[in-house]
Amino acid sequence: MTAQEAIAWSEAVAAVPEGRRWRRLRVLLRDRAAVAGAVLLLLFVLASIFAPLLTPYGPNTTDFTNTLSGPGVHHWLGTDDLGRDELTRILYGGRVSIGMAVVAATLSAAIGLTLGLISGYFGGVFDLVLMRVVDGLQALPGLLLAFAVAGLLGAGLLNIEIAVIAVWWTGYARVVRSMVLSLRERAFVEAARGTGATNRMIIIRHILPNVVGPATVLATLELAHVLLALAALSFLGLGVAPPTAEWGTMLSQAKDFFDRAPQLLIYPGLAITLVALASNLMGDGLRDALDPRLQRDVTVRCVAAR
Repeated sequence: MTAQEAIAWSEAVAAVPEGRRWRRLRVLLRDRAAVAGAVLLLLFVLASIFAPLLTPYGPNTTDFTNTLSGPGVHHWLGTDDLGRDELTRILYGGRVSIGMAVVAATLSAAIGLTLGLISGYFGGVFDLVLMRVVDGLQALPGLLLAFAVAGLLGAGLLNIEIAVIAVWWTGYARVVRSMVLSLRERAFVEAARGTGATNRMIIIRHILPNVVGPATVLATLELAHVLLALAALSFLGLGVAPPTAEWGTMLSQAKDFFDRAPQLLIYPGLAITLVALASNLMGDGLRDALDPRLQRDVTVRCVAAR
């Protein structure tokens, strides 16, 4: 989502009557791809949460008499080089991988949203300095910059979270600032000022509701990129230390056994791909459902399809 699209979206949101906004859920539910993405992501989350109920093995339970075995009755996805059940490690690994991605994406969105609101509404020196910082950070590839920050901080779960958040908040800040610059000149904001509303009340009651939708969609779409970045950092040894199950770390450990057990690379990679795909599908559906400019056309198509 570009800044221009976000501005047009926020302006359209402000013009949508409150009574029509309930239609968004219907539009979202009619989007089969979005529903499929949401269901797939929910399945991964539930499977990770209830992993102890879905498998009789522990994530670090070893069986040295049954290493690098293929799929079978007792081990549906086979075992790794230490005889650990691959399905179990993928389920438990989802707790770390998906959990880290959600936390990093949420905090990045919160930081970017807050700074973008302040910068766009008040302007001045803070806006100038913040935008130059954003320009500097976005001048470099995000993943490369995250590698550099993680390398400086050292390996560890907390450090790679900080590295990703330190890079990913900039996109949210720029988009939100662009929307706020447009919204602060709108008639309803001027009317609020005329009634004596404070800047804080204007931001919270009038501007924030108009930027939350685009920011939420952006966060959903960025979840896939955050997940891939965290997995890449773990793959390079900067993330979770073994023997903790985590998809990026599992890929790193499995690369040495690709010739004998390629499935050890395929399964974690497939899990990362499916979660990334699910978040993208859900984000596309949310974008269409929350975009007021598409509401009329979508509603007409829905009625015609009956």
